[in-house]
Amino acid sequence: MKKEKIDMFRGIIVPMLTPFNANAEIDEKKSVDFIKFLLKNKTIPFVLGTSGEVYSIPVDERNKLIKILIENRQPGVPLIAGMGGLTFDDTIRLGNQYFDWGLDAVVLTLPGYFELTDDQAYRYFLELSRQLKGNVILYNIPVAVHNSISISVIEKLSIVDNIIGIKDSEFDEERMKESLILWADRDDFLYLVGVMEFMYEGLKAGSYGLVPSTANFLPGMFHNMFSYHLQGKYLSLIH
Repeated sequence: MKKEKIDMFRGIIVPMLTPFNANAEIDEKKSVDFIKFLLKNKTIPFVLGTSGEVYSIPVDERNKLIKILIENRQPGVPLIAGMGGLTFDDTIRLGNQYFDWGLDAVVLTLPGYFELTDDQAYRYFLELSRQLKGNVILYNIPVAVHNSISISVIEKLSIVDNIIGIKDSEFDEERMKESLILWADRDDFLYLVGVMEFMYEGLKAGSYGLVPSTANFLPGMFHNMFSYHLQGKYLSLIH
């Protein structure tokens, strides 16, 4: 069942900053320490997202960080990595390699540079999902890729078996509200708020979780915030 795939992704997913050394290589010790810090605070590390500078990191270094993440996994905590800035064929090749290594989900943006139609965006993700042998989380971030995934396209993709959710970082509160009307009550498709300003209202409206960059520094605070949400204690967040 698709629902069983997504339960582990509920909560605070942290788009982890990438530690580098003076040679612009992955700092392995600091990466281990950082991952353990996020796990200790009961959050979910998400490597190679926008905050992790995925577009600027060579594949060999990406692989190194993903292996570090896998080696430090904890039971019940999903392993998540971004795939930004890759060609179509590289996304399939590397994504399936990561799934073979033990990754639980890849996070996929639209390609940048050229403006895409809704039909092109739909067919892009649909074909990727058919060729990837693991879970896919869509990632809408127009500020980075200069394309937006429309709500209608996401709705069509939400029924694909291995497309399990959307992280939305588009600065549009009405879009978030419309999205949550569609998906907050779904038990087979998760909606994750990626815009800091909308996170409180997003939780109240039924978001499955949050993806806050600030949680790199304050993971415990965000974990507590989500715990209050699960208890319905929203006033506790502002008093």
